[in-house]
Amino acid sequence: MSAGDGYFPPVSGLLTLGSGRSEATARFTPDQVAWPSYSVVCGLGDKDIGQLMAMLDDLALDQGPGAMVWARVHAYRALGQLRAGEAGKALIVAFDTAVRRKDDRARAELPVVLEMIGPALCEQAMASLQDGALDTYVRVVLASVLGGIGQTRAKFRPRCVRALMAALEHGKHNDPRLNSGLILSLKLLKTAKADKLIQQVCRDGLADERMLQYAL
Repeated sequence: MSAGDGYFPPVSGLLTLGSGRSEATARFTPDQVAWPSYSVVCGLGDKDIGQLMAMLDDLALDQGPGAMVWARVHAYRALGQLRAGEAGKALIVAFDTAVRRKDDRARAELPVVLEMIGPALCEQAMASLQDGALDTYVRVVLASVLGGIGQTRAKFRPRCVRALMAALEHGKHNDPRLNSGLILSLKLLKTAKADKLIQQVCRDGLADERMLQYAL
C-alpha cells in the first residue's frame, strides 16, 4: 500500500490539489481568507469529516510525492471551514504534533482553525487545557481560544471563565508561559472574580512577566 491509498472522492481530491487556488496559498500565511473554499473547489461537506480526520492523522502523506505533501494542510483547513467540532481532539493532537515537529505552517495555521471552529470546540478545549502532556504553547493557544469564545458568546462565558481559573489554580505546577496565557485570557473576559487569583499568581512570580508586558 502506498501513501494516499484508502481515500475516496471528494476527499481524495486533496491529494492532487497542490498548493490550492492561487499564489496566496502557496506562500506561508495563516490568513484563512487566502485558503480555497473546500466546499466549492472540492465539494467537501459534513459527510466527509471522518475521512478528513483520518487524513489529518496520516503523517505518511508528508513524505508523499508532489502535491500529496499538501493534503494534510488542506484537511485541517477544510475541517476548520466545516466548523467540525467532532474533530476537536484530533486537531489539538495534530497541533501538538506540529509544534514538536517544528512544522511552522501548521503551527501558525492550526490556531486559526481552532478559532474558526469556536464554540463547537469548547468542551474539548477545556478538557485539553488541563492536559499536562500537551506542549505548553498548545495549551496557551487553547486558553486564547477559550477567551475568544467567552468574549463573543455570552452563554459560554461562565464555563470558559471556570475552565481558565481552574487551570490557573494549578499555577505552581504550570509553566510560567501558560500562567501568563491564562491571565491574558481572563483579562480579556473582564471577570472580577479572577482578580484575586491573578494577583496571587503574579505576586508569587509564577507568570512570565515579559509575556504579560508585551501583551498588555
